[in-house]
Amino acid sequence: MNIKKKKRLEGDIQRLLSQGIQRVVKDPRLGELINVTEVSITEDIKYAKVYVSVIGSEEERTQSIAILNKASGHIRKFLSGALTVRYTPELQFVLDKGIENTIRINQLLQSLNESEETEDESTE
Repeated sequence: MNIKKKKRLEGDIQRLLSQGIQRVVKDPRLGELINVTEVSITEDIKYAKVYVSVIGSEEERTQSIAILNKASGHIRKFLSGALTVRYTPELQFVLDKGIENTIRINQLLQSLNESEETEDESTE
């Protein structure tokens, strides 16, 4: 598959899922703070990994991913109606911890800066 075409399809899937995931999956246990951060499609367009960021406790995150994977057939049907491709990929939802790692690194850097400032004040 052409790289441009693949990237465009990944972007379309990400956009559609971001907009419609709450409408398709009507499970009340699914949190409202779900963000589709990335979609990665295999070369043959058979499978797609959907990276999802969920804000909440660890239990809520794992529960949300399990719910999304269970409802992947309904979500795939929604995508097949919205996309103009011959084959709609099978979806696998994966928890994206990139945002959490960024927040953690920022907190570590901030605490490092604060400790350096207190050392500078104590040496003066």
